[in-house]
Order: sequence, then C-alpha cells, then structure tokens
Amino acid sequence: MNRETLAQYVTRIMHQKNLKPGDVRENCDKKLSGSYIARVAKGTMTNLTIESMLALAEGLKVSPYELLAAACGVPPETEPSADPMLLVDTMQKLVMHPKLIMVVQELANLNPDQQEGILKSLKLLNNKRKGKSDKKD
Repeated sequence: MNRETLAQYVTRIMHQKNLKPGDVRENCDKKLSGSYIARVAKGTMTNLTIESMLALAEGLKVSPYELLAAACGVPPETEPSADPMLLVDTMQKLVMHPKLIMVVQELANLNPDQQEGILKSLKLLNNKRKGKSDKKD
C-alpha cells in the first residue's frame, strides 16, 4: 500500500484549505518563507528540522502529530466511521439550513485541537439548552 509523502500531504492540505505558500507563511508568523513552503510541497525540500515541522503545522493549521506522521510515512489514524444514516440525516440538515454549511466550512479551517474545543463547547451549550427545556416541561 502506497503511503502519502510529506509533499503530497502538504499539497493536499493546501488544496483542501485553499492555501497558497504565502498564506501558510503568514499563518506561521513568517517562521518559514513562501519559497521554502513551496519546495516542501514540491518534494525538493525533504530534510526538515523539528522547528520547521512545527512552523509548517502551524501554517497549515494542522496537528504537528499529523504532519510528523505524514513525514514518516505513517498512515493517519482513522476515527470510527460514522453511521451512514446519521450522515444522510446530517446532509439533509445542511441542505435545509445553508448557515450550517458556513459553520462546517469555518470548522474545517481550524486545526484538530481547535475543532475539539469547539465540539466540547457545542455539546456543553446543547446540554444546558436541554436542561432548561426539561425544566419547563
């Protein structure tokens, strides 16, 4: 089974998040140059330091562990697959409520730690809302 190279990973993430090397450079507070990031994406820069890896992860807004796994050729850890019926229901809700699509797009731009934080906040908010509605009944 072929593993994704670091260059392929960086290129894919940049494409998915619609990032250019200059955007990644800005996201990491200019710790890396745009040309350096472009060379990593092309596969001509392969011997990155830990500091460069951390800056690149910051610039791509991904987990440093995920980036390191790609650099080592380790397949990403997979989350348990979603229930297909739950997925269909969620897709129907997205179609019915366009603002949800905007929410999902914004969430996709966050790194995994930020996504986890938002998820916890949403669960807490929903639990509080449910608690209030239970008290009304």
